[in-house]
Amino acid sequence: MSLNLNPQVSRVKPLFDYIKKQQENRKIIKSVEIGATFILITFFLMFALRPTVITISTLKGDIESKKILKEELRNKINKVIIAQDLFSQVQERYHVVNSSLPDKPNYYESSSIIRQIGQKYSIPADSMAFNLEAGEVKEDPGIQAYNISVGVNGPFTNALSFATEILKNRRTNYISALNFVNSTETNNSSASPSASTNGVNTKFSTVFYYWPPINEKK
Repeated sequence: MSLNLNPQVSRVKPLFDYIKKQQENRKIIKSVEIGATFILITFFLMFALRPTVITISTLKGDIESKKILKEELRNKINKVIIAQDLFSQVQERYHVVNSSLPDKPNYYESSSIIRQIGQKYSIPADSMAFNLEAGEVKEDPGIQAYNISVGVNGPFTNALSFATEILKNRRTNYISALNFVNSTETNNSSASPSASTNGVNTKFSTVFYYWPPINEKK
């Protein structure tokens, strides 16, 4: 007895073909979904995450810059505080420094120094002349100077002490010229009325220094 299966096979075959086609369609759809997913991820990374990453990097750079600036400002503030502490330590001694090298010429003070020393040794100045053209000191252009020419008459020892006392004075100075002449050699009509035959005529030039502020020189 033989069975004829062709009619049954012919009826089942379209079903198999349909199922096979559906499986292929699912594979295509799945491939398309995977591809679309990768495209969306790429798009998201390029147009959504990239600006965020750039913004984060910029903010991080700003934060680092501000940290560096903050550290620099802290160092400057510390230096200012240290400078203030140092100034407070020497502020009480500033008048001592200024009395030695003042920030102004103090012409009256320098002439008073000479007069007081002359009175101390009983040989007051017969003459006193200012020369204000001494100008800047070559060794230090920031320091200014002027010259006072002085003439006194009296005992030699007193005149010598007079000059020595000026050099020892706190006010910075030096004697640029010193000349002793016996008063008997100059006791004539041109001599000073206070000249004495028992003394000497002493003439010397003293240079006094001062240190004006920088802004004042400009």
